[in-house]
Amino acid sequence: MMPGIDTRTGKMASGKELFSGRPRCNQALSGENLRQYRGQKVSKGRVTIRRNDDQYQSGDMVWCQNAKHRVKGVQNKGAYIKLDGLSKPVRMDPLAPLRWRRGTCLVEWNMDVRTVLNI
Repeated sequence: MMPGIDTRTGKMASGKELFSGRPRCNQALSGENLRQYRGQKVSKGRVTIRRNDDQYQSGDMVWCQNAKHRVKGVQNKGAYIKLDGLSKPVRMDPLAPLRWRRGTCLVEWNMDVRTVLNI
């Protein structure tokens, strides 16, 4: 949580100290709601783009269903991958990497992919 000013004391307090009293949405209020005492933020928030370092990133090339596809994104913490040209996301199991954005290549573009992957 981002540190902020406690309006009761005027001192800096963490967001955990000034929380609503509900640890989860489906639980009843366990104490006083302290969010009303949250004042001005002391520091700016940060933006986190990726939770995990997934195997594939947007723009990578993979081999799936006997065709090359471009990765559009990763879903469900990396369990599914959305591919360009397919309407539904596919599981990671049937995919074979062709080109990663990180620079490593499994297969050269001029080689026949089916012979390399034994398809």
